[in-house]
Amino acid sequence: EATLVRPVIVLLVLAVPVSDTLIVMVRRIRNGKSPFKPDNTHLHHILLRHGFEGKKSVKIMLFFCVIFCGFSILGVIFHIPEPLLFTLFAVYFVLNWLGDFFAGKLMQAVNYFKREEKLTNAPAAIHSPFHGEKRYNVDIQIRYNNYLSKLSLPGKIITISKAGFRAQIDELGVVCRNCVVTISFPGVRDLHPVEMPVEHLWISSQHNDPCHGFKFLGLEKAQQYALTSYIDSLEAMV
Repeated sequence: EATLVRPVIVLLVLAVPVSDTLIVMVRRIRNGKSPFKPDNTHLHHILLRHGFEGKKSVKIMLFFCVIFCGFSILGVIFHIPEPLLFTLFAVYFVLNWLGDFFAGKLMQAVNYFKREEKLTNAPAAIHSPFHGEKRYNVDIQIRYNNYLSKLSLPGKIITISKAGFRAQIDELGVVCRNCVVTISFPGVRDLHPVEMPVEHLWISSQHNDPCHGFKFLGLEKAQQYALTSYIDSLEAMV
């Protein structure tokens, strides 16, 4: 009873790693897996899936660590009741358990503030991959993948040329330079979904819909053939 640091204080200091470990192990057991088998359900994996790059994910987790350490210090200095301190841990535990939902909401908030500083259409046109290329209005389903951040999102191409394309990818709020897109070219025989390397150039907003500009990078012969065949089919219909 005379101890200065109560057990709940230590629990708050370690709230981030303790919560993450417990939640991940419970999820593995629920999925019929060993609680010690590695997977990609940790908090930093969840943040990466929602578009937060590696350093940003670390900063978010460190932010929570600092907050809980601060409450721990205040708890010792001002003798905050243990039930209140444990409630703080319980609230964070629930937030961590619902990490996918709240990470998505956090990314939406980040995107909202970024839109206030979006690139205008003029800069987007300067860096457009369509300069000097004939472009076509299309509606092509794609899958955006950034293997470095393990981010995979659906989207659609709205304008395409032999140099690049514009696409709508609603949940993508950051420019990730080198990535790949899987394109399902419609209406062309013998063309299956093709994975193509691209450079993400810019983000702009048109009527509150995020629009992304991509440039094709170092296409191999098979990829170039798929793109050229599709563009030629569009030209034939003009």
